[in-house]
Amino acid sequence: MQAAKRLKILAIAAGSACLLSAVLLTIAFWGGQPAAAASHPSSEESELRPLYTVGSYNNRVAVFVYGETEPSQVLEEVFLRSLPAGDRQRLEQGIPVYSEEDLWSLLEDLES
Repeated sequence: MQAAKRLKILAIAAGSACLLSAVLLTIAFWGGQPAAAASHPSSEESELRPLYTVGSYNNRVAVFVYGETEPSQVLEEVFLRSLPAGDRQRLEQGIPVYSEEDLWSLLEDLES
């Protein structure tokens, strides 16, 4: 009878150890994040990606949603030729903008 009890306790302990190992491996594999959280970029990742690119379009200053090829806004009154050479060069390369506030500040600078 004692041997049967010991065997039962040993089996429960071994099963618990296996279950705990499986849980720990799952946590290690997923990096400790739930599956739903892993599919969405963290706020740090989204902050690293620009919201907009300010560049040139038909010789004018234009705002592009990041990654788009057609502008969302064209500043019809700001011609590239009216800007200093350094600004023109930066606009030809595209200026990444990471917030709405930075966008409006840049556009105000370019318009003045």
